[in-house]
Amino acid sequence: ELTGLDKPLKMSYLEIAQRIKKEVMEELAVSVTVGLAPTKVLAKVASKWVKPNGLTVITRDTAPDFLLKFPIEKIWGIGPSTVEALKKRGVETAGDFVDKPLTWVNENFSINYEVIWKELNGISVIHPSTTDTTFLLAQLSKHTEEACKKARQYGLVMKKFSFLLRAKDLKYTVCTVLLSVPTNAPETVLAHIKEKFGEVYTRGVFYRATGVTLQNLTVGV
Repeated sequence: ELTGLDKPLKMSYLEIAQRIKKEVMEELAVSVTVGLAPTKVLAKVASKWVKPNGLTVITRDTAPDFLLKFPIEKIWGIGPSTVEALKKRGVETAGDFVDKPLTWVNENFSINYEVIWKELNGISVIHPSTTDTTFLLAQLSKHTEEACKKARQYGLVMKKFSFLLRAKDLKYTVCTVLLSVPTNAPETVLAHIKEKFGEVYTRGVFYRATGVTLQNLTVGV
């Protein structure tokens, strides 16, 4: 989040992004790809545009051109099951999605997708950290679907898994769940996450990241 840093640093936002890339390379000898945009989700699109070692800038005016052919499955925050549901409704690209009326989004999907729709339309609603349990659970759901899909691709099932929330101060809390029956079904994992979410979430704490890790993987029957 760079908003307001241009004045104290006496640099444009593009110059700040260029400096980040330069200093990471000089200090760590690691190239990074940077996306610069008016919203977080558009910045995620920009960061995927040129890899590796890219720097792409998306403005509100140029966003439609970037989204026109950008695959819907590459949009941050949209999981595999929602991608499938969107494609059944004729939405193949991010451009198709933003062209839909907001009423259509709300009628067919959860509040999380209203957030993504607004962000893709250049309306900033996602901040670097949040206390919103609905959004945090939606992100955990996305991670779960992606991890379980990969496990199924390799014919693996898990005997346990962990999920975490990382707070604004970078401290994180983890909950590990042992499963009575090995599985790779996301609905089973999500049921446990919802049940035990209170063990990692503290009211009033701002969280900036979520994660899900599958553990004790074995070949499924």
